[in-house]
Amino acid sequence: MRLLNKAVILALTLLPVTIYATSTICHVKEEDVLGVEVIAWDEQKKTAKISDGFNETHRGIVTYIRKHNDGKKVNLYIKYSKPYFGADAAELIIFPTTGEEFRVIGVTYILKDNKQFLNTFMGNQTAICRSI
Repeated sequence: MRLLNKAVILALTLLPVTIYATSTICHVKEEDVLGVEVIAWDEQKKTAKISDGFNETHRGIVTYIRKHNDGKKVNLYIKYSKPYFGADAAELIIFPTTGEEFRVIGVTYILKDNKQFLNTFMGNQTAICRSI
């Protein structure tokens, strides 16, 4: 191995490694969002999960992140594996209000012929969220 390669490897191994939390988990205070109790997402991996009151977990993706107040507003898109209360997919927007308190707003869609049609409003609920 060339001396330059060894020097680069040595320098990289001596640099401090900084890890930033990119995962967030939210507990919905009022369970009116079609039974959604827990919402989680990973900003780096762009993955999302919601858990409902029936012990079912639905997976989705992070579609959009932007600044909001002193934090971030996040859009999540969940495509159900089978129709869920008449819906084929859902979109949630989560944003900070004060401290650890957030708002969760959601809608559901029906998917037909490669198009999505607005189906229902899932509510506008309070949640407690923490980054881990």
